[in-house]
Amino acid sequence: MRGLSRMLRSRVAGAAIVLAFPLAAANTPLASADAGSDALTEIRKLEAGPRHWTTRRQELHLTTGETRGGSRERDLIMLTHKDGDKGEQTLTVFLSPPEVRGTAFLQISLPDQEIEQWIFLPALERVRRITSRARDQSFVGTAFSYRDLELLTDAVDFSEDEAPSKLLETRPANGDAPEQLLIERRAGSRSLGYDAVVVEVDSSAKLVRALRFLGEDGKLKKQLAFQDIRKLGQIPTPHKLVMQDEGRGSTTTVLVTEVIFDEEVSPDLFTEQGLEDALELLEN
Repeated sequence: MRGLSRMLRSRVAGAAIVLAFPLAAANTPLASADAGSDALTEIRKLEAGPRHWTTRRQELHLTTGETRGGSRERDLIMLTHKDGDKGEQTLTVFLSPPEVRGTAFLQISLPDQEIEQWIFLPALERVRRITSRARDQSFVGTAFSYRDLELLTDAVDFSEDEAPSKLLETRPANGDAPEQLLIERRAGSRSLGYDAVVVEVDSSAKLVRALRFLGEDGKLKKQLAFQDIRKLGQIPTPHKLVMQDEGRGSTTTVLVTEVIFDEEVSPDLFTEQGLEDALELLEN
C-alpha cells in the first residue's frame, strides 16, 4: 500500500500533528467587503481543490504538562478518511503507555448532522458513545476536550448559518509577520461549546495560524497554535501544534513522526463495531 504513486511522507523528529485542520497556501492577498468570510471560503476551496487528499495516516507523540509539575506522554496512530460530500471519519488508536494501549476513538462527521463520537476503553472492555454533555471532558488526559476535536475542522468548515463569522480585526504585516485576520465565529444553528471561537488567518498565504476559544465573559479559555508550517508535496502541513488550557493550567504538544497521504485504508476500521479490534487490525 505504501508504494502508491500519490503517497507523501514526512519523517521529522520532533515535528507536530497535522490533524484534520484545513490549511492551504496561495500567493495573492484577500480583499473584499467581507474579508473574514472570504478568507474562510478560500481555505475551503483550496482544501477541495489543489490541496485535496482522501486518506491520511499519522503516527503521533503527545506530551501533556501541568503548571503544578509532572507530565504524561502518549503514542498513537490517527487515520482520517474523507469521503467527498459524504463526510469525514477519523480513527485514533493509542499504542502506549500500557495503561492506555488499545484505547480507540472514532469520530464521524456527516453533512448537516451532529458529529458522532465513540471510544473503546480496554479496561472496561466496552464501547461507549460520547454524549453532548460529556464532550467538555478531557480527551485521555490531554488539554484537548472531545469538543475541541470537533472544532479542529469545523471552525473553518461551518457554514454561515451554522456559525456566522465576523471580522474582528486586521493586523497589518510587520517585518516577517504577515497580515493577520482575526475572525470570530459564534453559534448559529450549531453549538460550538464556547461563547465564540476566534480563527487567526494569514491573509496572504491563506493559512490558519491559531484558534482561540472564548468563554461567556469573553475570557480566553484555551488557545491552539499551528506553527512551523511546511509543504508535503502540494499540501501545507503544520509541524507544531500546541494546545493551552488556561483554566486547568495544562499544555499538550503533539509531535508527528510519520505522515502518509492517500494510502489504501480499510473502511472496516471506521465503524463502531471495529473499535475493539482496531489495534490488532492496524498492527497486522
